[in-house]
Amino acid sequence: MTSDTPHLAPEHAARYRMAEADLDRARKIDLLTVSRPRLALEFERVRAALADTLQLVDDLASSDRHED
Repeated sequence: MTSDTPHLAPEHAARYRMAEADLDRARKIDLLTVSRPRLALEFERVRAALADTLQLVDDLASSDRHED
């Protein structure tokens, strides 16, 4: 477990940090100067990060149900 995600199992914490890094990188894009191909690439990274985050939430909810 890590200090920023102590409540998550290591494999879930790693997925969380990867998605968070992709979203942080996207926040730093200067929309006035970014090229269209670069923006498309970053859009796909954000889409994938959000999809993985949704899957992580589902996985965590499923594991919580199994612990009950």
